[in-house]
Amino acid sequence: MFFVGNIYNPIKGYGGADMETIDSALSRGANIISGRHRLISTKDYIKEISGFSDQIYQVSCVKDYNSKGLFEDGALTFLLLLSDYKDGSYSFHKIEEDLRTHLMERCEMTIPADRLYLSEPVFVEISVVAWVKANRMHDSFEIQSSIVEALNSYFDPTSEYGEEWPIGTLPTTSQIQMRMNVFKHEAEIKNVAILAKYTDANGYHEKHLRDLEVTPFMICVSGKHDIHVDI
Repeated sequence: MFFVGNIYNPIKGYGGADMETIDSALSRGANIISGRHRLISTKDYIKEISGFSDQIYQVSCVKDYNSKGLFEDGALTFLLLLSDYKDGSYSFHKIEEDLRTHLMERCEMTIPADRLYLSEPVFVEISVVAWVKANRMHDSFEIQSSIVEALNSYFDPTSEYGEEWPIGTLPTTSQIQMRMNVFKHEAEIKNVAILAKYTDANGYHEKHLRDLEVTPFMICVSGKHDIHVDI
């Protein structure tokens, strides 16, 4: 919750003058509330950060770990997913400095400034390699394009047609296979391999999705999909 001080009804004048009306006091009080908020819970921080910019699409908090994923007692790391994340990290770095300044100047923080971290999530590119058999010969290219388009939307955390995956979650192999089964009337899914690629503080990693240990820092994004269609 935000700490906003007290609103009171002062006496207007002397010698039997009327008390200020409640509506008037509330209207006036809204204009004199302190502009400094006290952030107490992680929900307070998330609400304040989410409202800072329309570019901030999603915010998550990881307690007791710094932005590199290392344990740090009392630390709070806020992960920001921006709506234009596909264009790189420029917008994040611009917002990062302004947001930190905003929190320092406008908010009464309950944790030390040197233990509050702002970071992008760890983007895990999920790529699907699949072999499918088309039910009709002339549909092969259309099926390939449809599957790729569906997977791109499915893995995009900001797509209105996707799942809007929360930071800290990744789709499972079975969920992806179920998503591909929507094409079972057009093609038979013969075999599927699902790869995960990402870079974190420890470097670059590439492995099968089933072998990946999901961390609270991760979020899925669409990688490159290779769909082989047999006729």
